[in-house]
Amino acid sequence: MKPSIRLATKEDIPFLVESRIAFFNELWGEPLTEAQQAEARQLLPAQFEHALGETLFCFLVEVGNKPVSMGCLATQQKLYHPNLPKGRAGKLLNFYTPPQHRREGHARLLMGHIIEFAKTHQIGAISLNATSMAKELYKDAGFIPDPAQIHLPMTLKLDEDGQTVN
Repeated sequence: MKPSIRLATKEDIPFLVESRIAFFNELWGEPLTEAQQAEARQLLPAQFEHALGETLFCFLVEVGNKPVSMGCLATQQKLYHPNLPKGRAGKLLNFYTPPQHRREGHARLLMGHIIEFAKTHQIGAISLNATSMAKELYKDAGFIPDPAQIHLPMTLKLDEDGQTVN
């Protein structure tokens, strides 16, 4: 069967949640703990419900009406920057294809679709954090490392009480 792509809806949230958990289980080389998986299953549905179709656009590749791959584009309105005059930016998140459906071209198909979506929605730049497994896919789609390297990514983690977490 020929794969098709569609925008995820709220009815797809259970698949999106389980795919995100599977993504993390593979990304870090060891599975999330039972407590982390339970927390993800508790928090993710509301997070998807809130953002889906507003600032988060998730796409599904389906074969025979069954989802076999997913990828999301988070959008953000930023202030003017010479490299992003209109301020519309996107970030690719959570590209995930279960192992049994890999090497079938689904991620590549999804990537092209999301790039076209970004173009039609006046998104001036798309960024991502590449895993080693997907690096070639992104390079083939035209992504390049930031040549300027003028910004050092830094993070301040805060707990639920607003206290700094080391």
